[in-house]
Amino acid sequence: MKISFIGLGIMGKPMAKNLLKAGHELRVYDRNTAALDELKAAGATVCASSAETVEGVDCVITMLPNSPHVKSVMLKDDKLAEKMPKTATFIDCSSINPVASREIAAELEKHGIDMLDAPVSGGQPKAVDGTLSFMVGGKQEVFDKFKDVLGAMGASVVLCGSVGAGNVTKLCNQTIVAVNIAALAEAMQMGDENHTRQTAADLLFDKIVLPQLFALDLPKEQIMRTVQYIVETPRFFHCYGQGASRAAAIAADGIEYSTMVTALAGNGVEFGIKVAGLPGQWFTAKAPMMEGRYTSTKYTIKDQLPWLGDSCVVECAGMGGLAAAASPIVCNLRGMSLQDSIGQTRQMEQICITHNPNYIIPNLDFGCLPSGIDIRLVLKTGVCPAIHGGMFNYEGGLIGAGMARVPMECFQKAMKAFAAKYREQ
Repeated sequence: MKISFIGLGIMGKPMAKNLLKAGHELRVYDRNTAALDELKAAGATVCASSAETVEGVDCVITMLPNSPHVKSVMLKDDKLAEKMPKTATFIDCSSINPVASREIAAELEKHGIDMLDAPVSGGQPKAVDGTLSFMVGGKQEVFDKFKDVLGAMGASVVLCGSVGAGNVTKLCNQTIVAVNIAALAEAMQMGDENHTRQTAADLLFDKIVLPQLFALDLPKEQIMRTVQYIVETPRFFHCYGQGASRAAAIAADGIEYSTMVTALAGNGVEFGIKVAGLPGQWFTAKAPMMEGRYTSTKYTIKDQLPWLGDSCVVECAGMGGLAAAASPIVCNLRGMSLQDSIGQTRQMEQICITHNPNYIIPNLDFGCLPSGIDIRLVLKTGVCPAIHGGMFNYEGGLIGAGMARVPMECFQKAMKAFAAKYREQ
């Protein structure tokens, strides 16, 4: 297709490049001349104005900062609504007010032009990789026509409803993110370390979300099914903590020269780590055994599997074993004292890049929890990350909770691979 692309910023530039890679013909415009030069080198036609980009195109795509910018380009200053072909479709990938999306669509309709609002989620790394998530609002037939165009820039392209629904969905997504941050931060001050224990996080989540559910104009039976699922699921918030942790870690994947750990997981046989500067590679060792407390005296270490699961991704985000000081009650179940739990977190500070200002912990004299495990610091100090979790039976089922240490061999292998990749750069 012949496409006009306006807005070549952090997100727009890599998105436009992916359209070129997919074989589309691009006419581009941005105030940033360096971005224009880069797109020209990639094969795009650089235009002197936004109006010039729309000549003879099949669709106009914008990726701009906010509602006023999109209105300026389409309706006010540049008036592309009057200049673009009547057969073309306007696709706005900016994250703007849904009301503004509907207002723009209404004006375009006067000119016989269709619109899709298609904000994205995923950030710059996914824009570069072409794996963004598109939340789209518009007519089904228009969506079907341009789904492959959006698919050239993203891994997920979903029609959410009529025009404006894409930005409504994006707002819901951002609200959930905000709820996660707020609930996690407060729960850390109420005794959760958000791996083994999510008691406070569950209650805070319920307090925020349940009133919103009851306010919906939906049948009572439908609402109650959702409410029951939330309140009857043990450690419901744990899923959000894991998802938020992995999402944050993924954003670091592919950052050159970074030695930060972005994933931790075990399968009952091996345990592995991933590193930001070495994307797509696992560095593995024998899975560790956990030490802790069993649910019954009938269980012994002979019944117990080595580490099994990927919930320890929360440790990558500074929770669980790194947050021991936030939850002395969890550590006490493993025979540790308050000072032991504080000491564990202080030890984790030695192997982390920074502290997370969202997680202020009273037991640390209102200091912040460490975050960002660094393979170099692990090797330098000889301190392996502590990870909290459940203990599983060979025959199935949870038989206790405890702690393990990530094997040093994982970090040694990762550092060798890191040196091999970057030594000559």
